[in-house]
Amino acid sequence: MLLLILLTCLSLTYAINMCEPEEILSYNGGKCFHFHYGERNFSEAQAYCEDRGGVLASIHNKWDAYTLLAQEQGIFWLGGQYSVGTWSWLDNSPFDFTLYPGRYPLYDCLVMNSGLHLWTDWDCADGDSRYITGFICEKTVERSSEDCGRDNGH
Repeated sequence: MLLLILLTCLSLTYAINMCEPEEILSYNGGKCFHFHYGERNFSEAQAYCEDRGGVLASIHNKWDAYTLLAQEQGIFWLGGQYSVGTWSWLDNSPFDFTLYPGRYPLYDCLVMNSGLHLWTDWDCADGDSRYITGFICEKTVERSSEDCGRDNGH
């Protein structure tokens, strides 16, 4: 019986969406994505995310990639940067998934282009709203199971 209660608590803890209503829960439930709009270059977008407890988004699977592509139309900064022949994420997670077309990049920052359904390199200093729609921040999900197992006084 105790095992059943424990498993129920764990599944309920996992199932609770700890994202805000305007955020998108990642496929594995580990983070929340949030689209932001406005004229910001890569560094300004990253600073905006950090000021709110996040970082520019890193994407690690096709489910998150295609979910985000389907959410909004435009070109959005992601947290990828190109240096010394390799792409990396600002959050230092592995660059283990990509929708990048595979050519040698001309620029050092990464954007998601929902119109083309792919990622591409972009000039990090460009924040021109004629091109850049906005950016995607991510925050780590904080799960709580403090209410699990309480009998509410019964």
